[in-house]
Amino acid sequence: MLGLDAPPEDDDARFDEAEAAEAGGDLATAAALYARALAADPTDAVAAFNRANCLAGLGAAAGAEAGYARALTLDPGFVEAWFNLANLLRDRGRADAARAHLTRALVIDPTYADAVYNLAALEFDAGDLAAAASLWRRYLSLDTDSEWARAAERGLRYVALATARGTTG
Repeated sequence: MLGLDAPPEDDDARFDEAEAAEAGGDLATAAALYARALAADPTDAVAAFNRANCLAGLGAAAGAEAGYARALTLDPGFVEAWFNLANLLRDRGRADAARAHLTRALVIDPTYADAVYNLAALEFDAGDLAAAASLWRRYLSLDTDSEWARAAERGLRYVALATARGTTG
């Protein structure tokens, strides 16, 4: 009656503010705002994903990993979350888990070119040149004009040379 109650927070405005902070490079503020959005709606997979992206950008890998896992618990078909979690795990030296998550992303969306490329890179790094070449060819069926396509073509040339020389890496 006396107007002492705080006005209710506008969840959409808070999310928009978080996105603006993220776009402006203020990842700490964005992460805090996404956390508030998650507190208001614990089922928001996008807020969990965006917060995880911010935490990853801040170097908080463990928090980012937990955030991606939360997003995937909320939405198991969130292909970008599988992809970002895979990249985080690869950067943390967990190539087998990264491979499994990229494979999961490709089950959901077989045309997700970035996942195909990164899986090829993992296979190349593991020394499986045949698998890398197969994936690079698949990538090139999805993307023929980017810098990543040029890198895939270079990878295929390398594999062809290594195979001709009888070397594996």
